[in-house]
Amino acid sequence: MATSSDAGSRDGLGSATPPSSAPDREATDPRICDEEPTSLADILSEIRDLMDNFDGVPWPQMDLFFYMHGYDELRLALDRILDAISREHPDD
Repeated sequence: MATSSDAGSRDGLGSATPPSSAPDREATDPRICDEEPTSLADILSEIRDLMDNFDGVPWPQMDLFFYMHGYDELRLALDRILDAISREHPDD
C-alpha cells in the first residue's frame, strides 16, 4: 500500500499529483521488461509469496485500495502464469 511519502500530493480539489519518483511502467511491468522470461516454477513461488503478503495484512487495513491493488497484482500474476505455460507447453 502507498504511504503518504510515495502517494503524491493532493491539491485543494482532491486531485492527486503523481509522485516525483514514480517508477517507469516499462521498468516495473514484467510483460514489458527486457529480462529473460522466468520459469513457471519461479513464477509460482513468487505468487505464493505475494499471497502470503496479502494474508499478512491486518483486516483493519483491508480497505478499498487494498482490494484494488490486490486485484491488479493477481491480474498481473495470472498473465505471468499464462505466459509461462505458453512458453513451456507451446503445443497445448
